[in-house]
Amino acid sequence: MPIENPLQQAIRHHQSGNLAAASQCYERIVLDDPNCAEAWRLFAILAHQVGRTDAAIDMFSTSLRLDPECADTYYDFGVALLQAGGFAAATAMFNAAVAQRPDYAAAHYNLGVAAEKQGEDIAAEEAYRSAIALDPALLPAQVNLGTLLRRHGDNEQALDHFQRAALLDPTRAVSHSDVGATLRDLGRPDEAELALRKALTLDPDLAIGHVNLGLVYEATERPAAAEAAFRRAIECDPNNYEAHVNLSSFLAVKDEVEEAERLARRAVTLRPDYADAYNNLAVVLPFARADEAVAAANKALELRPDFPEAWNNLTSILVSMRRNEDAEAAARKAIECRPDYAEAHHGLSVVLGYQNRLGEAEIEGRRALELRPDSATFLSNFGMVLCSQGRVEEGLSYCRRAMEVMPSYAVAHSNLLFFMPFLPTTSSEDAQSERRRWYERHGAPRARRIRPHTNVPDPDRRLRIGYCSADFRQHAAAFVFSPVLVNGDRDAFEIYCYSDTPTEDVYTRLFRDVANGWRSIRGIRDEDVAEMVRADGIDILVDLSGHSGDHRLLVFAEKPAPVQVSALGHPAGTGLPTIDYLFSDSITIPAAERHLYAETIYDLPCAQGFEPPVSAPEVGPLPVSQGAPLTFGTLNRTSKITDDVLRLWADILTELPEARLLFKDHGFDDAALRQTFLSKLEALGVAPERVELRGGSTRRDHLGTCNEIDIGLDPFPLGGGVTTLEHLWMGTPVITLRANSLQGRLSQSILHNLGLDEFTVPDKAGYRALARALAEDRDRLAALRAGMRDRFARSDMGNPERFARVVEAAYRDIWRRWCASADGR
Repeated sequence: MPIENPLQQAIRHHQSGNLAAASQCYERIVLDDPNCAEAWRLFAILAHQVGRTDAAIDMFSTSLRLDPECADTYYDFGVALLQAGGFAAATAMFNAAVAQRPDYAAAHYNLGVAAEKQGEDIAAEEAYRSAIALDPALLPAQVNLGTLLRRHGDNEQALDHFQRAALLDPTRAVSHSDVGATLRDLGRPDEAELALRKALTLDPDLAIGHVNLGLVYEATERPAAAEAAFRRAIECDPNNYEAHVNLSSFLAVKDEVEEAERLARRAVTLRPDYADAYNNLAVVLPFARADEAVAAANKALELRPDFPEAWNNLTSILVSMRRNEDAEAAARKAIECRPDYAEAHHGLSVVLGYQNRLGEAEIEGRRALELRPDSATFLSNFGMVLCSQGRVEEGLSYCRRAMEVMPSYAVAHSNLLFFMPFLPTTSSEDAQSERRRWYERHGAPRARRIRPHTNVPDPDRRLRIGYCSADFRQHAAAFVFSPVLVNGDRDAFEIYCYSDTPTEDVYTRLFRDVANGWRSIRGIRDEDVAEMVRADGIDILVDLSGHSGDHRLLVFAEKPAPVQVSALGHPAGTGLPTIDYLFSDSITIPAAERHLYAETIYDLPCAQGFEPPVSAPEVGPLPVSQGAPLTFGTLNRTSKITDDVLRLWADILTELPEARLLFKDHGFDDAALRQTFLSKLEALGVAPERVELRGGSTRRDHLGTCNEIDIGLDPFPLGGGVTTLEHLWMGTPVITLRANSLQGRLSQSILHNLGLDEFTVPDKAGYRALARALAEDRDRLAALRAGMRDRFARSDMGNPERFARVVEAAYRDIWRRWCASADGR
């Protein structure tokens, strides 16, 4: 056996793991021969291994001083610095190694590692490619380059490198898992599943393999298998943060929110520097804790500023809080990070719509649909943007397309129902038939949850009335139902409010103060809200939303209260047979149409009440009598003003060349929409200088506009409701056209209650004739203006206390009917 020299003996001890003996050998060598650069290098490696970092640095420095051209010393020094977190210093050492030996593949690879650690992904990619060019069998370089490329969305190239890694070591399970994950990203789930099953055959306890397989199951709509795979991943590795994130996200979709949040928080604990974990936490937190969700999303973005999904999720959270400016900024950041990110363009469209920037919202909505043409959510939202511009027929075609793509999408179906009455071709039969279809498709499956009621059938006891709305705030619907809530008889009725209101204001506080029970249901599942209603012992549950935004009709489909009513806020019918009554009046729903409704029609003197706004200015003198031009005007929303309406109004101005038109609605905040209206009117012979378009403002200023309008004009086929009431409260008479649908007859009902039936005309000729007659009768206009508020005071509709008693008498009557019925006991 050959005799070992001291250095060979030290190396043998070192390689065998006898580090104490190796250390003693190295120490003797450098004491005997302080100029042995190789001994200093190897001694430095050992010192680093045992945690003597400072000593290792000194030893590497000594070795390089003795042999400044040794590439291996630069390399080993770089590895030690890299592991110690000295990334910049490590980079300098690896560069020096490459300078000494340009074909040093491992040094190029570690340059890539150091660059990634410093967030320099372009430099990292270049270094990994150099390492692979020099040594295609360098497996870590293939893996790291594949991972880097996949993170940046270059899945085709990533797959190539993961497949090479799997060929280099076919027994390495993680490589097959990487291949499977990338195939899933490329939309090749069958191939992905085969690769992942291969990985799990090699290592049945590979947690990331189970995670990736779960994601394949999710993509191929196998939810039970997906959940099992995520849970198996956590069994294999209780500390696997990716498994926790994915299971949390999966359970959030299933509305298992408590466990979803627990898992999300566990993921954050396991990996505090993992941006995806914070982003997931932001997603699973309920609406009621939106501030926490914003903080979680911001933490994700602090960790990864170029994280488009986190920016997009932050957009959604901020939109739900109606923090529109912040939401817009977040959406634009998401697009900046990923210009072809469909969800971000959709989010930006939504927030621009809330800001009444409809032209811009349309552009972003189209871009989202170009990228994902079959997204039901995108189609429905885009339809609403078009409808809000008055392009209702075109907009509803997108809602119908959304319903084709996703038949279970109840929101798109409600959007269709909300805007159908805007079309002149929509009859009452069409509208109510579609409402029944909504119930059959979305509400009827809830019938299995209906249970017998335990409410005491005492006809004279104090009743609990529950009101369900997303409009407990400054909103047109609230101006109609507030008389009943604010002026309720507290001895006879308890009031419970179920609020899905997105933002709260002074009106919200008013409703909360008068309620005996206030329940915030924002983000709470329909079935849980129904259980809340049952637990509260509600006797009569009142829907105030109809098919307007954020309604809770699926709660009513479960019949949580023995008597259910749709009334006051949006009393247009719901299509739900589980809602017993629809409060209306004989004009709004004539006898000949009542068979069309799922609910029993219960007549009030007027379908709507009115709370006179305390912020309203006093009624001013007739504008034309003060030297202003004769002014026709409307405060109705722009989407109601169809081309047919504009033609009629243009005819009126043609007959009265000194008159002008004044429009006011927040839709006119959009410059493109203003120009569209002006161009249409100009084409009809009305010069732009005869038209004034005003956008949104405070309610006081909005109402004050009526002091500049002599005669109000009601659009058709969908007329005003609250807007007509506001015009009249400010002394401005309103001309309305007799309609063939419920929503078109609200103005007629209001005028009837104020003794102004002559302002409802049978046809367009009558509309023009009345406009001319009023224009010529200034004294009549002035008298109407001066006496209008007295008319309100004398009516049931315009006297809040009297209207509250009327509605409460109706509640008592329908309650007694339930008590007297066989089912009531």
